[in-house]
Amino acid sequence: MSNDIKNTMTAYDSIYKQLFAEKDILSRIMKECVDEFKDCSLEDIANKYIEGTPQISSEEVFPTNPNKIRGLSNEDKSIGEGTVTYDIRFLATVPNTDGLIQLIVNVEAQNKYHPGYPLIKRALYYCSRMMSAQHGTEFTESHYEKIKKVYSIWICPNPPKKDSNTITSYSIQENNIVGNFKEEVKNYDLIKVVMVLLGKSQSDNNLLKFLRILLRNDMLIEEKQRILKEDFNYNISKNIEREVIV
Repeated sequence: MSNDIKNTMTAYDSIYKQLFAEKDILSRIMKECVDEFKDCSLEDIANKYIEGTPQISSEEVFPTNPNKIRGLSNEDKSIGEGTVTYDIRFLATVPNTDGLIQLIVNVEAQNKYHPGYPLIKRALYYCSRMMSAQHGTEFTESHYEKIKKVYSIWICPNPPKKDSNTITSYSIQENNIVGNFKEEVKNYDLIKVVMVLLGKSQSDNNLLKFLRILLRNDMLIEEKQRILKEDFNYNISKNIEREVIV
């Protein structure tokens, strides 16, 4: 791969991270990909349920933007396992029949769909690290009942054509081999990976349509603004327009 291509891919990876750290954009991803938020409004997700100040792994482009999220450490250090640097990681709180519950959500922007290994394995590894990292922070000793559910959501703008315009989730399921035992779902539904594969062709799914327009680099900014406003009620901020959407 030439240096020019590498530099272009690195630039786009940085752009994607900046975009997905925007609350108004992130809330749309969460509503579609996080089961617990399907019945919540975009406004509530952005303004009520995203907790703390999640952080992106690259240098901040617009540190004075109040709508950008940053904060929960994006580094996970473990002796013997090395350091994982997440693109975006944050806490989210959502109403539940048992009261308020907290989730740990990771969003990754992956421009290179075939990096030399199956992305799903890396996503599952990230979930496992977010689970194990809770010992000593979210719970101590043997209080495993305090473990928070973790999500790892991967946005891939350039997948193979045959896989494009798809959203697929992977999670732990109960499967009775003998008998009909039933565990409470909340006790094993603790890991979920969601792969969001975009495409160049149109999709009927709102999130895929929104992200396709948002990330297009062959469209005038004025046309992009018009479509996003009319079709999705989304206004591109001046910071995004100046620094990211080019």
